[in-house]
Amino acid sequence: IPDPGFVGTVIVHALANSNGFTIESEFYKENSSRLDFVDCLQSILDICHVTKSRFGAASVRVEQLTLALDKYNSYVENIKDKRFIEDEIIIACNSISDWDRWGAHYVRSLCMAHSNRECNNFKDPSVQLFEKIRGCRWLAVRDKAHNLFIELPVPLPSSKKRKYNSNYYVSSSSSCPPPTMVTYSNIDNGCMHENALVQLYNGKFLECKNISKGMIVKTYDPLTKIYGNDLVECVIKTKCGIGRFTRLENKNFKSTLNITGWHPIIKENKWIYPSTIAPSVKLKSEYVYSFLLGSRQPSMIIGGYPCITLAANCKDQVAYHDFWGTEKVVESIKKINGYKQGEIIISKDWVRRDTSGSVYDISEDIITSD
Repeated sequence: IPDPGFVGTVIVHALANSNGFTIESEFYKENSSRLDFVDCLQSILDICHVTKSRFGAASVRVEQLTLALDKYNSYVENIKDKRFIEDEIIIACNSISDWDRWGAHYVRSLCMAHSNRECNNFKDPSVQLFEKIRGCRWLAVRDKAHNLFIELPVPLPSSKKRKYNSNYYVSSSSSCPPPTMVTYSNIDNGCMHENALVQLYNGKFLECKNISKGMIVKTYDPLTKIYGNDLVECVIKTKCGIGRFTRLENKNFKSTLNITGWHPIIKENKWIYPSTIAPSVKLKSEYVYSFLLGSRQPSMIIGGYPCITLAANCKDQVAYHDFWGTEKVVESIKKINGYKQGEIIISKDWVRRDTSGSVYDISEDIITSD
């Protein structure tokens, strides 16, 4: 979806890809699976090729998108290598407005990325297969360009009102824009590696994967500079597998914290993004973890660092988020199975964004538009 974050990540990756770094050779099976995916994407583009007027007559376009979805669904049913699948394609082909506005550009971009074995963004899972084939220097260039991008001032709304969806609210230009470009740049809500150590009220430590509802954890409020305690209301586990984490060393704590790069932490009583102070590494973690506390304390101590919690209601420029930082996220997770038991499991593709790229809900159901 063409929000500023997606445009930004495409530009950032294009800068890295233009440096001409040597590419690793490809195994035969991977080559065959990749080319099958490219053929599927090209077939979708061919099916939806404009035949009448600039965007095609509505009746023609509906027929084209129906055939395109059939083509993709058939591909998914028969493909053996499940790495070459993108759920976003279904959304792109789901309505005329989505296809004409961004879907065609998305499928074309994805097709070119796989044709050239290029990681062209950090949001689509399938292109992450090409992230390391150009070596460490490519990663360094990409990460440096991305850090420059997230420091840019945010774009101001260009229209007075935007209608996100018939089932949701209408926003006006008076709404506060996200304070930094990282709001758009986030892959998802992210958070902690499964082995990150959470400090309990009694000074003991437990890994994130062993934290459960009702446990009392150590907290910190940067406004009052007071350490306290709070009850865990819910543990949110997001499916990960292999993900990119910022690795923070804490000499005083004698610990290492692996955390997603844009999950705010407190250092020297200021909210910062981990990605601005340490490099990222790729690690295996079945889930990444975030926490909702009963009294909505703004942070809990993990790996020796105060890490922001869900619905923390922080007004700081770095810590603020209109969804993850407010009761809106609580309203969403309460609808998900497991909330009453204190643990829910979600996928990254459950995160719903409006046309400006801002998160407004978490839902397993695909939301369609006409």
